[in-house]
Formats: sequence, structure tokens, C-alpha cells
Amino acid sequence: VEDCYRRMLEQFAVKANLVAHILKNNELLGLLIAHHCSEPRNWQQEEIEFAQTVAVHLAVAIGQAESLAQTRQQLKELACINAALKAETNYCQQAEVQLTQVKAELESKVEERTAKLQEVIVHLQREIRDRTIAEQQLRESQQQWQNSQQLLQSIIDNTNACIFVKEFLHTNGNYLLINKQFETVFNISREEILSKNDYDLFPKAAADTFQQVDWEVFKSGKLIELEEIVPQTDGMH
Repeated sequence: VEDCYRRMLEQFAVKANLVAHILKNNELLGLLIAHHCSEPRNWQQEEIEFAQTVAVHLAVAIGQAESLAQTRQQLKELACINAALKAETNYCQQAEVQLTQVKAELESKVEERTAKLQEVIVHLQREIRDRTIAEQQLRESQQQWQNSQQLLQSIIDNTNACIFVKEFLHTNGNYLLINKQFETVFNISREEILSKNDYDLFPKAAADTFQQVDWEVFKSGKLIELEEIVPQTDGMH
């Protein structure tokens, strides 16, 4: 973000900024910008997709407005031509034939543009319908995922073993999930441990050992069974 743009956002107390490009034939027509001023915000994928959809609709609407303006201008020119021809009724038959030809061509263009506009409307209606169905399916999938997460959490919370899940694909083994026994043993809540790894919780030597074992499991995809010594407030366990 450029400094001048950042200063402008700070001037209006903008905490989060979402920008979608309004494009027509790969030409930038403008920007659709959403501001969130109360607090920092991580935009959800659904919100991003919604902003992109609105930007697409705006681009289509702008294109339609331009087409309508062109059509109106052509109709206005036709009206001027007709008025001029009516005022000069003494013109020869050739002028009348030419006027008929011009009128027919313009009407054909109007019909052609109207047909194209109807096609765009039908396409937009189909897109809106498909988007609505996709959003409903997404909501249902999210609800199913939440139910599965709640069921999994309920299962692992009812065991005396310390159970945890780490993420190694995009992070350095950040914790994603722990059960109640883990919270009790290490005196840390699920909210506190999110986005933290072993180096945030244990001495470096112990963290190095845990990370080495975890990486071996992650890379090999095989089960490794061993006993780990973990430092706690009352000594090593």
C-alpha cells in the first residue's frame, strides 16, 4: 500500500480495506471499495467473492448504460433526420429512398442491440441463480464442517490423553486443535494456543525435539510411536 493511500485510510479511521476491480474487456473502469472502520478485519472468502460479483455486475451495467446511450444518440439522430426531411418535403424521391434506407438500418441496429441486451439479462439471471445455489451449498457445507468439528472436539475432550493437531503445510507446526486434557496439563486454553507452535510453549531444546519428530511423521506419512519428555511447572514428565 502506498504511503499516501495509507495516510488517507488512517485519516478516515479505516481498519480494513477490500478492493475489487471493475473491468470491461480487461479495461479498468473503476474500483469497488469496502471499508471496515471499527476494528481490523479478515475478509471472508464469501465476502470477497460477493464483492467480485458486484464488481462484475457493475461492469455489465456500465456496458449496458453505454450501449443504451449510443442507442439513444442514434435515435436522436434519426429524429433529427426525420424532422429535416419533413421540413423539406419538396426533396426528390431519391432523398426519400435514402431516408427509408437509413431508418431501416438504424432500426435493425436497435433490434440487434435489444436482442443482445436480452441475452445479457438472461445470462445475468442464470448467473444470479447459479450463485444463489452455490452460496446455499457453501452454507450447508460449512454447517456440516462445523458439526463435524464439534463432534470431533466432543470425542477427544472425553479422553485422558493429550490430543492435539498441528499444521505443517503452510506454517511451522502451528497448533490447530487441542482437547481439554491438553488445556489442563499445560495450563493453556484453545484460544490462546491458536497460531502458536512448540517454540512458543516450550524451551528450545524440547521444541527442537518435538519438531523433529513431527516433521518425520509429516514427511514420511507413517506412524511413529515413542514417549516424549515434556517440561512442566513441577518438573519433567
